[in-house]
Amino acid sequence: MGIFKENDYGKRTLVRTLKKSDLFGEMGLIDKYPRSATAIALENSSLTVVDKSRFSFLSKYSPSFFVTLVKTLTNRLRETLGQLKEEGKEKETLNSPKYKVLRKRRYIKEEPE
Repeated sequence: MGIFKENDYGKRTLVRTLKKSDLFGEMGLIDKYPRSATAIALENSSLTVVDKSRFSFLSKYSPSFFVTLVKTLTNRLRETLGQLKEEGKEKETLNSPKYKVLRKRRYIKEEPE
């Protein structure tokens, strides 16, 4: 399964590839907001659909399901924080004195904010 984000122009970008037994779609069951991404099967797949009532039941009465859910959300949060950290390093580099001189001399373009 591929998880895709779509920009304002309809262009899809693959943001994550799921492997066997990975969860997706749980955020909408937890916070009731519209989906934030689109899941597309990249190859023949067998999926288990868990509706809201089953999700609530499993969350309440199945410790192993709940632990899997928390681990999934924690791992995604760590990945996102790592990506933000890397983006911060990239911005920091582009704002370094060396790059400021190169931009001033017009060897490189200004980066949009």
